[in-house]
Amino acid sequence: MIFVTVGSQKFQFNRLLEAIDNLIEKKVIKDKVFAQVGVSDYKPKNYEYVDYMTQDEFNKKINECDTLITHSGTGVIVNSVKLGKKVIGVPRLAKYGEHVDDHQVQLIKEFAELNFIEPAYEMEDLEKALKLINKKEYNKYISNTDTIVESIEKFIEEKWFCMSMNNLTKNVILTPFNILYKISPSLDLKILFRLKLGYKLDLKNPITYNEKLQWIKLYDKNPLMTKCCDKFAVRDYIKSKGYKNILNELIWEGFNPEDIPFDKLPKQFVIKVTHGSTFNIICTDKDKLDQKDVIKKCKKWLRAKFLPCYGEWFYGVEKPRVIVEKYLEGDNNLPLFDYKFFCFNGKVKLIYVDTWKDGDHHINAYDENFNLYKDVELGYPTDTETKVIIPKAFDEMKKIAEDLSKDFLHVRVDFYYTHEKIYFGELTFTKGAGFGKIKPYEFDVKMGNWLKLPLDKGGKKWKKRIFIFW
Repeated sequence: MIFVTVGSQKFQFNRLLEAIDNLIEKKVIKDKVFAQVGVSDYKPKNYEYVDYMTQDEFNKKINECDTLITHSGTGVIVNSVKLGKKVIGVPRLAKYGEHVDDHQVQLIKEFAELNFIEPAYEMEDLEKALKLINKKEYNKYISNTDTIVESIEKFIEEKWFCMSMNNLTKNVILTPFNILYKISPSLDLKILFRLKLGYKLDLKNPITYNEKLQWIKLYDKNPLMTKCCDKFAVRDYIKSKGYKNILNELIWEGFNPEDIPFDKLPKQFVIKVTHGSTFNIICTDKDKLDQKDVIKKCKKWLRAKFLPCYGEWFYGVEKPRVIVEKYLEGDNNLPLFDYKFFCFNGKVKLIYVDTWKDGDHHINAYDENFNLYKDVELGYPTDTETKVIIPKAFDEMKKIAEDLSKDFLHVRVDFYYTHEKIYFGELTFTKGAGFGKIKPYEFDVKMGNWLKLPLDKGGKKWKKRIFIFW
């Protein structure tokens, strides 16, 4: 029996389902076929199908089938190979509206190069794959941690130069980590943590701030996080808390950058794509703006996906869009400072402010009373020369930050303050994905002490939540 599954993606995969029908009619496929078709609107003519299945029903079909034909669902592929099933991987392609990008091509290629599966990159390849699948011998999947680590370490030695590359290239280079995250999220994060920070990640007894951020990524599946990390969806959360008055003016929002009404926009404005912290265009003079370049950038950013291996599962769950907001500038020709309030279990314990001196990025860290930590570095050097003004509304900003943080174990709440008005910036749950270097190490420990995790009560409960999500 051949089992075809397209997963539970919110995108159709009509091409695959229709191709299976055609191969049955051509008598290339003679075995019984059963399919799980998801949201696809093509309805098979020559084989049985259901839209969705329970986990038990799905597992039963995997066990019953001789061959699995699937999109690049990493967990399904790994589990099927473990069971000794023959697997044909068919990637979804963005040009057919089957996904937002073509990352599945790389994943299928990676599994094929490991000789775990037979790839069919286009539907024309499917007939050939079906003929080869019973003639070739494929590698058996052996779940051996040491082997995985050894393979990844070798990969790093050969190709670990991705820090200077763009996100797409990083995604390709980090494919083994992305696959490992699907197999064992905790192992993936432990390896990356050791590589980036130089010490062992202890998830059973996390001490440092960065360790506790890894714990949050693995075990805290607060559904509010998916909405509150999106720059548009978070606006509803801010309103629900009674703080509509601190939201910056929203001039326009939409999913297609070509619909941006440039002619109606003011002279100055800010364009953002809502699922990334660096997807911003600050326009200070519309007459000098290259509209085609803006549209091109926004389209590229809308397709961007966060690296799965970093474990920040909450980014990109909300469909990203483009927003245009009012341009803000500082008082009296001073810089517009971004005040970032770190809240631990509902209390502000740390504030930091970005500054730029001679074009170099600096970060100043302050305690809850806005006293500078002169010898602390949060990824960048401290700037003792630039005068960062304490806002007149500092106490109110602190109060709002704590109010907004009550629904979370930890969150960073960002504000701007200009012309005697507070403006909300964004919410961030895992600064630097929990891989940011904090100096001295003792301050990383101090920040960790501020964050109390529910380790003693509900350890099993938290682990169950991550299993259900994954």
